[in-house]
Amino acid sequence: MLNSFLNEYHDNKFYQMDITNPNLEAIVAEIFSTRANDANNKNSTEDIEQEKIAINRLLKMEEKGILTVSVLEVSGNPIAFSIDEILPRNFALSHFCKTDNSFKGAYQYLNMQTAKLLEKSSVLYWNWEQDLNIEGLRKSKMKNHPVNFLKSIKLS
Repeated sequence: MLNSFLNEYHDNKFYQMDITNPNLEAIVAEIFSTRANDANNKNSTEDIEQEKIAINRLLKMEEKGILTVSVLEVSGNPIAFSIDEILPRNFALSHFCKTDNSFKGAYQYLNMQTAKLLEKSSVLYWNWEQDLNIEGLRKSKMKNHPVNFLKSIKLS
């Protein structure tokens, strides 16, 4: 899929956007809306709304210095974003990664470029995607050859 994206979309542009950029919320909202309205999206309306609230809350956080936002454009139009947090001890945490699914391979390309960007910030480990013990998500995670899984516990 990655090669398909690179072969078809020569005019792609990947860049890091300042978290305080006033255009960021509009870009995130546009990509999120496109993804949420995708006919192949199997998430419930409630799940989509909860995720939208979480993204907006994250963007409105007062301490934004540790967040990094990556954007992928094709023909000058944003089609994907990733919001990651750089943590101590060479770790990063992926909060959100959304792409317009009509661009095949964009998700893979965004993740590859984001990984390169994080590596430049001395990140060695990227905690990426909570699988919630859902078999399909766990299989998807395994394709990325994880070095370890964090143990999850349920607090009651």
